[in-house]
Amino acid sequence: MPRRHSTPRTRAVFTIAVVVTALLQGALADEHNHVYEPGEQVVVWANGVGPYHNRQETYDYFQLPFCKGASDLNHRHESLGEALLGVNLINTGIAISFG
Repeated sequence: MPRRHSTPRTRAVFTIAVVVTALLQGALADEHNHVYEPGEQVVVWANGVGPYHNRQETYDYFQLPFCKGASDLNHRHESLGEALLGVNLINTGIAISFG
């Protein structure tokens, strides 16, 4: 079996790919691995409200009379499983700062 020798171009492309991958590791933060800094804005999500033993009796968070919200609500489903389970996350717009 013939041995392949790497060319300078192949080594350069490989080196650039490794460096770019290493630099992007810090930029791939999301809500699961984000570290808050003091004074940073924290997003507060609300889910549906209802009893645990009767999942058919659920209400949207802002449908209740004592929960006031913004006029434009941002809904979010993280995964297909959450959508199928009825997890309905809504950005409350409540201003909270970390720290």
